Amino acid sequence: MSSMLSGSIAHPELDAPSLARSQPAALAWASVARALKALAASWTERRRVRRAVLQLEALSDRMLADIGLDRSDIARVARYGRDAAEARSLFSSMR
Repeated sequence: MSSMLSGSIAHPELDAPSLARSQPAALAWASVARALKALAASWTERRRVRRAVLQLEALSDRMLADIGLDRSDIARVARYGRDAAEARSLFSSMR
């Protein structure tokens, strides 16, 4: 009755020991959520790269040459972009 008179209502689920027990569980769930988010992002990126590789592999050697690529550049370009393909080796300027 005294808790009603003071204006606060006691919540047994919000006492200090129960909050201390729920905090590690909340941290564990947050960690699981981050891991799932990273897994989804990784899967999405792998799909994007795979689609790009398939599309570039479907081009003829002539079309690849027109855009400045060799067949050996396809995987690198799909993953890292064209700039990575241009700086692919020390000997690229000797062509």
